[in-house]
Amino acid sequence: MHTRIRPIALVAILAVGIATVAVTAPAIADASGACAPQSSDRLVPGQTLEVGQKITSQNGAYTFGIEAGGTIAIRTSAGGALWKHGAAGTDSTLTLTTPGDLELRTASGAVRWRSAVTGACPAVVVLNDGRVVGADGTAERWSIPVKRAKNATVPVVVAGTPTPSATPLPVLSATTCTARADRLVAGQSLTAGKGITSANGRYRFAVATDGALAITSTSTGNALWRKASPGAGAAVKLATDGTLTYASGSAVAWTQSSGSACPVVVVRDDGRVTGAAGGKVLWSIPSTIPAPDVVTPAPTPTPTTTPTPTPTPTPTATATPKPTPAPTPTPTPVPVPPSKPTPGTRVAALHPFASSAFWNTAIGSGAKYESASSKATANFLSGKPNINSSMWSYAIYKAKSSDPQATVTNTNNGQVFTLRIPAGTVATGGTDMHTGVIQPDGYTAYEFYKFKPVGTNKYETTRVVVTDLRGDGLANGSRASSISFYGGMIRAEELANHSIQHTIGIGVPASMLKLGPVWPARTQDTAAPTTYVGQLPMGSMLAIPPSVDLNSLGLTDDGLALGRALQDYGGHVLIQSGTVALYCEQNCDQPQVKELWAAWQVLYPYMRVVTNNTADNVGGGGTRRQPPLPELQQ
Repeated sequence: MHTRIRPIALVAILAVGIATVAVTAPAIADASGACAPQSSDRLVPGQTLEVGQKITSQNGAYTFGIEAGGTIAIRTSAGGALWKHGAAGTDSTLTLTTPGDLELRTASGAVRWRSAVTGACPAVVVLNDGRVVGADGTAERWSIPVKRAKNATVPVVVAGTPTPSATPLPVLSATTCTARADRLVAGQSLTAGKGITSANGRYRFAVATDGALAITSTSTGNALWRKASPGAGAAVKLATDGTLTYASGSAVAWTQSSGSACPVVVVRDDGRVTGAAGGKVLWSIPSTIPAPDVVTPAPTPTPTTTPTPTPTPTPTATATPKPTPAPTPTPTPVPVPPSKPTPGTRVAALHPFASSAFWNTAIGSGAKYESASSKATANFLSGKPNINSSMWSYAIYKAKSSDPQATVTNTNNGQVFTLRIPAGTVATGGTDMHTGVIQPDGYTAYEFYKFKPVGTNKYETTRVVVTDLRGDGLANGSRASSISFYGGMIRAEELANHSIQHTIGIGVPASMLKLGPVWPARTQDTAAPTTYVGQLPMGSMLAIPPSVDLNSLGLTDDGLALGRALQDYGGHVLIQSGTVALYCEQNCDQPQVKELWAAWQVLYPYMRVVTNNTADNVGGGGTRRQPPLPELQQ
């Protein structure tokens, strides 16, 4: 569930320089008397900018658009950048959706950046002072960059100004727009018990009888992606304008937009569901499997009815657990997963490390969980749960070959590293200043500690680690545990897709840490002998026992994604922190981070130490709760 910004809220949206404001501006001229007409200085709902396209302020002095590599930027007429963010990659798009979300999406449809414009008449406008604002009619909701003058008037629309246009898309053959068993076409819908199935028969996208929407494996029943029911009569419909909506009456739980040129939603043979228009894939779920570039016709006939599954409990909206709930000790049986990895591939820069690495290995049926009253678990449950994102977290950047070559000097030993670093790279708040930069090859990743700029394309740090994202992530890292910080971090794209398929890194205070690291940790803080006074060694594994019914806890989709990760993959203590912290990268959508924080308050009391997690018995061994992940792209 995405929490939209209320018109009068003062909220920080993302760590890229957006500040929300609520001001009154002169009325926007409008021939219809309702919303402002289309104009070359703005985006209105349904409009999209592709790479190379832009909108321009009425005085011609400033532009806002999407550039090569998927970077979005505000530039002066002379070409200077006032603000930049990205990059989302080749064929990325910038769209103001019908609900009013300004979204930067990759070619696969994953959201890399989002800012909401709520209201009846949303628009994104380039002002004559160089700011880009999100406006609802006469009210300015947010602006970028924050260093420009605030509260400038939203300019009156100049009648007859041309509108942004998109590059024409290829036309598909008629068979692609024809109903098949693996797809929805415009006007079709799915109600409870109905779904569509991939051409190979292995995956199904369906509305269950309880109203939940999910992509499931037909062989195991495991969900690759899931949305909780918004209420009675929940259904999915693909409109003629390409908007796919999952709703119960007026209660919309989820929506995706593509386009009106032959819109189609397809279940792929790799388990991904993609939305396309004009033959071009514009979005896809879940994010752990790369989307194809085009949609091809499928041979099988029309959507069929899903067999009635066993009903699942309806989530309780107000259930708040007691401080130390006691799960039933007998684990719930889980299906035997396939012996081979899930079909498809992963992108190392988004979901790193080998499928066999402990990060990506699900907990086994042999896992042994402590009771809530055991020393280590009781110590862990005595803290304050928190989510770190814009502060005390990790800033991750993906460099492209056109980014400037920069130098990073390790001030501890004088060693100088030369690498590509995107302009505007900054660390998160706090004194750790962890920053990661992935090189254009997609797998060579730098980790920096106390990272800061000291000049144009010049930086300093006190620790440098170079990590191969195709490995196991255990060789080295800038965390106190000496394993990579790219592992165990919640990424913006997986949060946007409500699918976190790996273990979670956990930080705890020194009052909980115990001398002597355990696998997978190799080291501990230098001051450990004098500061560690707790019961949890660095590297300790914790998880939610399988007997806990996550659907009974009243969690949002964001919360369920976190809960499933902690139940299926667990978490590992990898760093010292001031709270019991989980880590979402700096680029995570901040309203979603707030929902994660609320969910962590609910889930935290159910966490238990896993006592038999070792290098030879990962996650306790036995039958895994989830099948192996897809292999990495080479």
